Amino acid sequence: MYVSRGSKSDPNSFHYDMSFKNVTSINLCTADIKLLNATDGYSVAVYVPAIDEATNQLLDLSIVVKFEESTGAAALLAAGIATSLLALF
Repeated sequence: MYVSRGSKSDPNSFHYDMSFKNVTSINLCTADIKLLNATDGYSVAVYVPAIDEATNQLLDLSIVVKFEESTGAAALLAAGIATSLLALF
């Protein structure tokens, strides 16, 4: 997963502000990570491999993305991103 500052940015494996590699689950919260509190927003790109290139096999993978908004007095709180991979190679 790649994260970059700016709602119009295009994060990828070459250009990003934060990256999370080889993870099966992650939860990001704007209250905890300063980059996610930027006034111009942020962008997230997630790479999920579809083929195990070594064996040329299709993978049975899934991804779950959730965005939640705080109901408290604070400004927008959370963008929760959870990924679940059913099969890893």
